[in-house]
Amino acid sequence: MFVIFRQQRGFYAGQVALLQTLLYLVSGLAEVATGVIADRIDRRASIVIGQGWN
Repeated sequence: MFVIFRQQRGFYAGQVALLQTLLYLVSGLAEVATGVIADRIDRRASIVIGQGWN
């Protein structure tokens, strides 16, 4: 859906691929950071902290 939506908005295939790659990289880094926080402090506390950011 993301690819089709972006191409309809005028993005080229290469630009869509770059955006998708950046999205996956940022998501992966966020998961690693969350895992480190959960390991250093209690998992339950990390969930509470995460809810506080929203």
